[in-house]
Amino acid sequence: MLDSPQSSKSLSLEQEAASEETSQLRLEELARSSTELCRIVATNPSAAPELLRELGYSADEITRRSITSNPNTPVEDLLELGTEFPEEFLNNPILPLVVLENPNFLADISQESLLILLKHDAVPSWFLEWVTNLDSEEYEEVFLALLVKPDVPQNALSKLTRSQNLVIAQAAKLHVNLAGEMDEGWEEAAKAAIQTTLLYLSGEESFLHSIGIVPEFLVSALPGFKDRYLSVAKNPDTSPQILQSLVENTEFRDSVAAHIAENPNAPAAALKILLGDENDRIRDAVACHPNTPLSVLQEYQQQLANIKNPVTSAETLSELATSPWVEIRKGVAFHPNTPQVILERLAQDESWRVKTAVALNINTPSWVLEQLAQNETEPVCEAVACNPHTPGIVLEKLCEVGYCTHCSLIAEHPNTSANILEKLATNFQGIREGVARNSNTPVSLLLKLAQDACEGIRVAVVGNPKTPHDAIASLKIDPDYDVRFAAVRRSHQDAEYRIKPPIPKWFSEYPITLRTKAKDLALYIRVPVLFTDSWMNDDRPLLPLSTHQLQKISLEQLVEDAKSQDNEVRIRVAINPNTPIDLLEKLANDEDDYVRRAAVTNSNASVNILEKLGLDTNSDVREVVAYHPHTPVTTLTQLAEDRGWHIRKAVASHPNAPASVLNKLAEDPTEEVKRAVFENVIRFFNNLEFVSIFQKLAEDQSIFSHFSSIIASHPNTPKSILERLAKGKCGQFIAANSNTPINVLLQLARNVDGSIQREAIANLWVHLTTNSDISSTDLEQITAINDIKLKTAIARYPKTSNEILEQLARDSSCNIRTVVAQNPNLSLHTLKQLLKDEDSYVSKAALATYLQNFSENQNTPNSILEQWQVVQNPKAPPKVLVKLAKSPCLIVRENVASHPQASTKLLHQLALDNCSRVRFQVAQNPKTPANLLQQLSQDRTERVRMAIAQNPNTPTNVLEELACDYEWHSNIHQAAVKNLIQRRSLKVGSILESYITSDEPPLTRFLVFLHPLAPSSLLMRNFRSLFWHERYAIAQNPNTPTTIRQQLAQDSNCLVRAAAKANL
Repeated sequence: MLDSPQSSKSLSLEQEAASEETSQLRLEELARSSTELCRIVATNPSAAPELLRELGYSADEITRRSITSNPNTPVEDLLELGTEFPEEFLNNPILPLVVLENPNFLADISQESLLILLKHDAVPSWFLEWVTNLDSEEYEEVFLALLVKPDVPQNALSKLTRSQNLVIAQAAKLHVNLAGEMDEGWEEAAKAAIQTTLLYLSGEESFLHSIGIVPEFLVSALPGFKDRYLSVAKNPDTSPQILQSLVENTEFRDSVAAHIAENPNAPAAALKILLGDENDRIRDAVACHPNTPLSVLQEYQQQLANIKNPVTSAETLSELATSPWVEIRKGVAFHPNTPQVILERLAQDESWRVKTAVALNINTPSWVLEQLAQNETEPVCEAVACNPHTPGIVLEKLCEVGYCTHCSLIAEHPNTSANILEKLATNFQGIREGVARNSNTPVSLLLKLAQDACEGIRVAVVGNPKTPHDAIASLKIDPDYDVRFAAVRRSHQDAEYRIKPPIPKWFSEYPITLRTKAKDLALYIRVPVLFTDSWMNDDRPLLPLSTHQLQKISLEQLVEDAKSQDNEVRIRVAINPNTPIDLLEKLANDEDDYVRRAAVTNSNASVNILEKLGLDTNSDVREVVAYHPHTPVTTLTQLAEDRGWHIRKAVASHPNAPASVLNKLAEDPTEEVKRAVFENVIRFFNNLEFVSIFQKLAEDQSIFSHFSSIIASHPNTPKSILERLAKGKCGQFIAANSNTPINVLLQLARNVDGSIQREAIANLWVHLTTNSDISSTDLEQITAINDIKLKTAIARYPKTSNEILEQLARDSSCNIRTVVAQNPNLSLHTLKQLLKDEDSYVSKAALATYLQNFSENQNTPNSILEQWQVVQNPKAPPKVLVKLAKSPCLIVRENVASHPQASTKLLHQLALDNCSRVRFQVAQNPKTPANLLQQLSQDRTERVRMAIAQNPNTPTNVLEELACDYEWHSNIHQAAVKNLIQRRSLKVGSILESYITSDEPPLTRFLVFLHPLAPSSLLMRNFRSLFWHERYAIAQNPNTPTTIRQQLAQDSNCLVRAAAKANL
């Protein structure tokens, strides 16, 4: 049949619209003539871009789709149409060429658009490869969508395995095109991969663990689940055995210690461990805990006092080195009297704080310091770097580790070798400054550092005694003012020292940088402050001083120079350590004052020289004699009467000055002299010869408050001195001193200064713990102080009167009432009152005391004992139990409510008891009927409702109501859901689904998808998740429909595929 003329004409128009030869004007006419022709024009690759752009806004979907496929469509329009027609966009032949020419062409596509494009089934490889060039952190979701696709090229996957985004890198490594199929071992591989996946912890993980839906392989792997032990530690129903195991587990102890210390079920053994905790709150909680034995508190306080006392013997410290408390072992490790063999043992301690204390101890042997330098804990290594006795070879090893802090300390250490200093001189500014200050730095290196761009380093070079005079002279014209000033000052000092050498300190000062760092470390690990020989607090030098830089002069030259008319030449002979004693004695008779003075500065000066020059007419000469370490006591005694205060000061600071001389100088009118006395005798607090000196210095109004505070805080200061000082400005130190009398502490406890109050109260607690002879009057006054820790100690004190105990038995704190109930001095009347206490721990403690102290006393009523014995009998007659249900003794009614012979009628009666403790026992009783359990589920007390939620006999409908009536974080909700899960209730599915509140990938989603009670509808909605572990969970779930599992068997992830195939 032939086409009609009209049909032929239409066909001609269609051909014209499709032809690439048709003019642009004609194509525009055709496009506007009809929808059908417009659609054909939209496919014409010769259509002008302007026309295609116009047609891209057409209302006709087919036209827009064709525009998206057309290679002549402007790229800007393609980007807009791409999300509507992803297949046509991705298959447009012009796009690969455009991207090749301009790789940033697609950069303006939004993440939402990219996700739409990637969801398309057939995404071309060029687009997949382009996506891999995006920023993995900014486009994480896009990359995950890319990795869901099974056809990602291997080269793109290899690139993604090196991504900084660990989630993307892992997904790429598990892609089937890279990892291949996994027929065996996939389950273990999946567990390992999930354990290392950076899953977002939403805060619900501990709760999910509490209801029992967390697989065991995740519990130990993820740090977020460590918090699950918090609820166990807080729970007052947790058994003592479990609490003990938590304390013994060092991995979790820190996170749960505070809650265990406050748990009423905490056993004595666990509390003993926690007593040595560094946290004040934990120690206070243990001190107030009713289960903490007094003997343990006394043992700890005695050990603590020993490590704080600077005169504790080596024998005692050796015994304390095996203390169960880290705090004590740490104090032993830091103590100056600890034997080296003990320090060697403590260097192996499990606590890094103990190791750090060993490394800070100046008595630690070098071989022990070498062992500690291998420790990976930074504070330990820093302490080794600070110790004056650390050998150069150990410092070299520490330097190789490369920590900046280590290197800055090593740069100033006196034992650092020149070779190491050469290496450190190329390091950071602060390290180079240390090198410039070090007296071991070679002259050649100092000259190099003198040219350093940093002015601080050049100033340090000027201060180094080895820096040549020529270098100093050149630095006088340095462009920096501070350098010029330092150089000029150094030149003036050198000129002065040529005729008047400085009085030798006989020992060099240890670098202040190292002392400061060591002190900071000591404060950081909280070791006791010691007043004696604490090298990091004491400016007294430690290491032998190398004498002034003198040329190696022969003996013949020294003899010749001693005859020189130039006094500077004779001075150099006098200070030379190689000068013979006979020549030195001649110079000691020199007519020049400076020469005689120089002779006394020589460390080889004989006693004969010192005695003679101690009578010299020149005061400068006598001052040097007073400082010389070999000056005899007779000469020191004589110089203590000198008219020059600076000479008396030198005597006051001399280590050999006798107590009689120092006692007299303690009354010296010059404050500097008294200060020197104080700094000298502070080492002898334990020596009775010096007590009178302390008394004089403590009472002196002109002495610096710093010295008064040291006297006030020293553990060996006599009580008489402390009582006098209490009237001054040392209140806080007096309040903390263990020697302060109780009457003084009571006054300080009422001080308006809160810090003084706290110290005094803490000290009173120590007295109550360790002092067995506190008077009843003092106890009454202490009771008047409103402090729970003090009240607990008084309630525990063996000699507390019944009147005070009766008063404390009415305290609002159940802990205090429990401790009162444990006191053997408690009267029977008060004990009976505590038997009726609403707190179960108080009444149980009272019952234990009653059974121990009054059960065999025939003069006391035994009705309570008889009742207790009856309820302890599992075969007690029901009629007897009915009578005992009305007992005024609460603990008896409790036991009736939990008794296996209690009738249903009796349980109904006890369910109405006014005390929640009785109703709680009814709620726990396995014989309680369902209707009564339902009634108690509405109880006003949460603990009763909690017992209903946990009871295995509670009806399912009641559990479902409890689960729905409370938020997920409620303990009642958790207990009810856990109970329902154990019964495999159908309601669990909707409850689990309610926990998913976000599309983000928290661990919660994975756990819910993995649980066998998760509803199929939930799994079907999420099986296309971007996160492979969620798809894996769905592939494993028995509720996943077969059709979904079949699709997952073709997943891009090798583990998801394996799980799906294994479960088909």
